[in-house]
Amino acid sequence: MAEASAKADLSFRATVTLELSEQEAAALNEMTKYGIAAFLKGYKKCLGSHYIRPHEKGLTSLFETIDKSLPKELLKLIRYKKAICEAEEKFSNS
Repeated sequence: MAEASAKADLSFRATVTLELSEQEAAALNEMTKYGIAAFLKGYKKCLGSHYIRPHEKGLTSLFETIDKSLPKELLKLIRYKKAICEAEEKFSNS
């Protein structure tokens, strides 16, 4: 006689999209320049570790995401603005 088996899986994924201005994105990028270790050290020194401790893994991931993505996107913005200014200048001179 065959044995019956069943398996149930439940998964849930939530994402949050944060929209930043260019100035806000640049500020966030600068905040992560010294790395997560320096940030946590300063945070814990000034504000204590009780509240931040449960979020250290998320903060580390956030810093990694920012460091991987934001500099490239800000560089794109600089290039786009330069191209627009150059195009406007050519248009104005013609």
